[in-house]
Amino acid sequence: MKRIKSICLFGLGFAGVGLVFELLLRFGGIMTPLLTIDPQRGERYLANQMCCSLFNYEGFGLAATNSQGWFGPEFHDSGDQEISLAVLGNSFIAARQVFYRHNFMSLSEEALKETHPDLHIFNFGKETMPLRESLYLKEELDSMYHPDYFVVFINIRSLGNEGRYIPYYELQNGQLSLNTDFRNKAFVKQYHNFAPLAQSSLVFLAYRAKNHLPEYKQILFDKFYTPDTTDMVVDTIRPIDEVDEAVIREFSKDPRVIFLLDIHPITKEKILNMVGNSPVIDVKPGLEQLRKQGIDPYYWKISKETGHWNHKAHQVIARTFTEEIKRIVDKE
Repeated sequence: MKRIKSICLFGLGFAGVGLVFELLLRFGGIMTPLLTIDPQRGERYLANQMCCSLFNYEGFGLAATNSQGWFGPEFHDSGDQEISLAVLGNSFIAARQVFYRHNFMSLSEEALKETHPDLHIFNFGKETMPLRESLYLKEELDSMYHPDYFVVFINIRSLGNEGRYIPYYELQNGQLSLNTDFRNKAFVKQYHNFAPLAQSSLVFLAYRAKNHLPEYKQILFDKFYTPDTTDMVVDTIRPIDEVDEAVIREFSKDPRVIFLLDIHPITKEKILNMVGNSPVIDVKPGLEQLRKQGIDPYYWKISKETGHWNHKAHQVIARTFTEEIKRIVDKE
């Protein structure tokens, strides 16, 4: 009987400690799982969540999603007096690696206050978002908000499709067709049953720890361990397949679309041949100028690895973005 009582008390104590730790991680924004699966729209960020990037080894950012599940201020456009820009793209646009006030969108809006006080830039970036999902998102945002401009980001990681639980465009008989097969996946249909577990900060912490086991091995075994060198590839050539080409051409049909590029010059030339007369903002020259000054725009000292844009890169991109947006908006 004493043994059973001891086991029960231990179990209650362990559960209590786990609950406290869960609350600390969640409400402190220390380790908050953000992604959920909407049965109609696919993978999205949870709304009204505080999160930090403490565990991604690329700096430290603290941000909150709004009621629509995007980073930064909620979309607003009161009419003719305001100019709204909706920026679409992958994790480079979501920019969780820096505080929100330090990303290029916030910096650009601040710089434009003096000359364009009614211009507002809204972040619709989501990690791993391919171009062929961005087209779906554009249509969704257009039906909800009608922004004045769409800024569509393209880098090497925008091309192709990772096959996640998302709606995306594909080619069927030479025409773009929306693929929503994820909605019929058994996991998606049952996801709401697992949501409390999937959204647990403790479970998320364990998942992230598992992903970083190679780093722990390197620390423990030092020179006896050969690390996996899988840095994020951000500056190489990748073919543009026929689906991405069709998606880019579809984007370019809308005169409100502005293309934002950080991509190899050879790939850039191919994209320029697809976009017609659409405005293009190329941030690569500014980033290359940083390299000439001995600063790698993708390098993070904390991990000694390349990854997303660092703080200096966001500052340089903001300067280019500000100048080009002024030119585009004033031309209208």
